[in-house]
Amino acid sequence: IPMWAFYINRGQGISSFGIESKDKAILEFQPANRAYRLTSIQGFRTFIKISSDKNQKIYEPFSNSLVSPYKVSSRMMISSYDLTIEETNSTLGLKTTVNYFTLPQEPYAALIRRVTIENISKKTLSLEVLDGIPAINPYGLKDWLGKHISRTVEAWSAVRNLSKKAPFYQFKVEVADTPQVTPIKEGNFYFAFDAASHQLLDIIAEASCIFGSSTDFLVPEEFIKNKQFDIPKEQQTSNRTPCAFSFQKINLPAQQS
Repeated sequence: IPMWAFYINRGQGISSFGIESKDKAILEFQPANRAYRLTSIQGFRTFIKISSDKNQKIYEPFSNSLVSPYKVSSRMMISSYDLTIEETNSTLGLKTTVNYFTLPQEPYAALIRRVTIENISKKTLSLEVLDGIPAINPYGLKDWLGKHISRTVEAWSAVRNLSKKAPFYQFKVEVADTPQVTPIKEGNFYFAFDAASHQLLDIIAEASCIFGSSTDFLVPEEFIKNKQFDIPKEQQTSNRTPCAFSFQKINLPAQQS
């Protein structure tokens, strides 16, 4: 089942993806000139908090290296069936690799994102990792609605199944200026799991739980200011644009991934 996906050499590569048409985008479709400006903020993001006895460091792989306090090098590898980006942070001793490909031989379309974090230092690192996208389209959000009245149509948004760690994003009904009310059964979905244990990871669907008042998504304020970040017990799952982030705490030994 086909999925269309666009990528550029900014941020973490993928600028938009979805099924069938622009009206069924999962990550909002942007033309090239806007994608160059927005992908590093609205596309996939990874935030890593590294804790030690003395202090904490925050690191976002694939952000603008010219303003980063760390010494990093990155590269992009493209094949006929996948996309891989890689960044080595020699200051912190971390190597982050992200591999994208579509899901084959299933009755639905999906984008697979495989994230590998490797400890290239000589000591064990205590990490907290947030990974995902700051804004995901619920099914039913058509391109015109998203471009012109995105604030208004947030009232139709709902996230279901979050407690099962596999949120289902959809509009409750079709948005139309008609007396008929048409329920929407379809949805977009997101889940993440640890490749070693195969356990589903905790999911955040409310962007403010991560970004706080930083509604431009530039800075994960809540993640930074909370010394021990935890998934909130309650999340707002309707009437706002949802996000799709997974969270994991890791003790990563030297030379392990």
